[in-house]
Amino acid sequence: MKIPPGVKLAIGSDTGGSTRNPASYCGVIGLKPTYGLVSRWGLIPLVNSMDVPGILTRKVDDAVSILNAVAGFDPKDSTSLTKGYRPNKVDYPPANKLSIKDLKVGIPIEYHCTYLSKEVLDVWKDIAQLLEDGGAIIKQVSLPHTEYSIVCYSILNQCEVASNMARYDGIEYGFRANEHTSTEKLFATSRHLGFNEVIALHFNTNQTIQKKLPLSLQLIGRNLSEPMLLALAKYIGNAVNFPHFVNNGE
Repeated sequence: MKIPPGVKLAIGSDTGGSTRNPASYCGVIGLKPTYGLVSRWGLIPLVNSMDVPGILTRKVDDAVSILNAVAGFDPKDSTSLTKGYRPNKVDYPPANKLSIKDLKVGIPIEYHCTYLSKEVLDVWKDIAQLLEDGGAIIKQVSLPHTEYSIVCYSILNQCEVASNMARYDGIEYGFRANEHTSTEKLFATSRHLGFNEVIALHFNTNQTIQKKLPLSLQLIGRNLSEPMLLALAKYIGNAVNFPHFVNNGE
């Protein structure tokens, strides 16, 4: 399937939010598809059990077009899904014709935590009310193991990263340090110099609010529920008149 002309997109690997978080900061759409729905062939691995090629676009309709183009079985990817999804079949009517009547939406009670900011809570309530007014069924749900999620993620992340990065040892390919005292020293120096330091970006909450960047919403569904999630995202975007990024230089 060809990508329609005029569609602006980016593809980036998403392990624990590396597509969705930047999308939220920039006011664009970020989609992490179901694991195995989009081929990982050619993707540099970080955490094999979580890595997914993610999609960034300006509009939901563009995300649908890209997903239709890239989703599907790939014999070169051993984790690629062989059934359960029909590529090129996700299509929607105009946003004002979409209906969410009787759609069940769960609000996790564990996410209403002590340090949740008022701005985020207000958006949360407004969207819940908007969906309920549109005919959706809003329910409180419990995800009792939420508090352990970051611990499990951190353990799996570090173990798999260590395994995947072991190939960059300065011997077979890639950067090789000028170190000849021992093989172990060569490994350590090559990795130390080649991987460099991790640069942390710090966001000032007050500046973010003053600059009026949009507060983002994350929708989560079961495996292969992309058609429903994207339809809901399109409905919400239309209802709140979500501002799309426009490059005036084009």
